[in-house]
Amino acid sequence: MSIFTAIVDWYFSSYLTLGLVLVIVIHSYFIVRHYNICLPRAWFSKWWGLVAIHAGVLISVTLFRAFLYEPFTIPLRSMNPSLSVGDYIVVEKQGYGTYGTFGVILVDNDKVKPELMQKGNVYAFYPPNMNAPHVARLIGLPGDRISFKGSNIQLNGEELPISFVSGTTHTETYREVLANNSYLIQRAIGVSHSFSDAYVIPDNAYFFVGDNRDNSADSRLYGAVDGNRILGKLALTLKPNDFTLKTSLSERTK
Repeated sequence: MSIFTAIVDWYFSSYLTLGLVLVIVIHSYFIVRHYNICLPRAWFSKWWGLVAIHAGVLISVTLFRAFLYEPFTIPLRSMNPSLSVGDYIVVEKQGYGTYGTFGVILVDNDKVKPELMQKGNVYAFYPPNMNAPHVARLIGLPGDRISFKGSNIQLNGEELPISFVSGTTHTETYREVLANNSYLIQRAIGVSHSFSDAYVIPDNAYFFVGDNRDNSADSRLYGAVDGNRILGKLALTLKPNDFTLKTSLSERTK
């Protein structure tokens, strides 16, 4: 419910804020009008009660964001067509070992639980030597051999299967399949591609690639991401243009 409330607040923004202000003003008026000055004041109306309430709310929100779920906004096109600029996501953080919020790390374990890292899923993480969180799709696990043949990905000697979906003047959309997950990727028309040698992913490291294959800063640029920099898995997506909620950016294949 807290996640849903946060998402609704994102979408309606100032309207909810204005409505809340009006409710508070009206409610305060009725409280004052019917208040009996002969009665002792309740603890929550005293200055220390107000401080305690605000502190409790602040601590609760911080702990919720740090250890359970944290919302983010997508600022770039690196995950097109799955995620667009302005989309809102909620990241599930429990069990991933890197706990913090508002740019402050509270707990930082050396390793993430391997069973939580599944190929084809989308995760939030801190890239090497960067403090801004990124979002990308997990392609390779520790020990995998990965290489790029133009726009195509080869994993452990096998090319990931793709099928054409649609195209425009500047881009083409394909459906890619990885580990029984299928998802959409985007390629730019007329962009030249290079070939890369096979890269073996180190222990406790993970290789991420954006769905916008020709316009994404990902592990092809900064390398594999250490397990202690994984924030969590994308759990919920809100697309404000059509107000749709999604719990996954991939489909299971048989």
